[in-house]
Amino acid sequence: MAKKTKVEEVKNEMELTSESTMIDALKYYVKTIPVSERMNERAVVADFVTNIGEEKLLSNLKPPEVGDYSQQITSRMANTDTQSRLASVKKFLSFLHNSELIKNELNIPSHLRSKRILTNKRTKNKVSTFEEGPKLTRSRYKTLIGQLEKLNKQKMDLAVDIQNAAADGDVRENAPLEAAREAQGMVMAKITDIENLMRGAIIIDDGSQSLLKGKINIGTKVTIENQDNKEVHSFQIVDFHEADPLNSKISSDSPVGKAILGKAKGEIVSVKSPSGTLEYKITSSSNR
Repeated sequence: MAKKTKVEEVKNEMELTSESTMIDALKYYVKTIPVSERMNERAVVADFVTNIGEEKLLSNLKPPEVGDYSQQITSRMANTDTQSRLASVKKFLSFLHNSELIKNELNIPSHLRSKRILTNKRTKNKVSTFEEGPKLTRSRYKTLIGQLEKLNKQKMDLAVDIQNAAADGDVRENAPLEAAREAQGMVMAKITDIENLMRGAIIIDDGSQSLLKGKINIGTKVTIENQDNKEVHSFQIVDFHEADPLNSKISSDSPVGKAILGKAKGEIVSVKSPSGTLEYKITSSSNR
């Protein structure tokens, strides 16, 4: 008798079928991954499963959904990150395809591909073919990933708490059950907010160079001087989603942000305020 492959062993052991859900398939798939790679691969594939829908049946997975996910990932991440993440997701889809858990005739794994970035032959400049989404610095993106992982764990823990509380007695007068449900609602709301922020976001290095050399862009750290009272202000320009004035992070959509974007050290800009027009001189800018 031929020796069973790892995929066949897992499929039989877990009784995975085409009517299983995406989240069930993820749990089964993780067991086929080498332990050294398991944590990273799980996080990447979990993002795909969350995007597609955890409760979606494998038999209902369609090529357009996979194609849409490819476009979202390609538009929000650097090229090297994109290829790595798509490769991980493609392995998962190939696992489902080879196990005959998704419709083979649709060849779904082939629909997971990155959209090419066009190059102008004369200028050699890369031209993005995507509409711009929110811009997040890489450190902020990593922070959001960590928050999502913690929230998803809390969500699973709360689901267990709700199940245990419901089994304890009358659900109409069950304080622990109500508390668990309320907490679950708050966690789910936070998860939705973070996912909406990350979906379609463009990731920029915290110290990335501006597209125009020497010019101020999102991620640039800037110092400006008020030309009237000589007050000095230092801050970093960020996308409005990341704005945090208390931590010296100014939105690119703010009056000051709009005024200095694309400018360079030494230039003087005008900013409209309730008290009138203020002039600031850009005394320093750094992308490090």
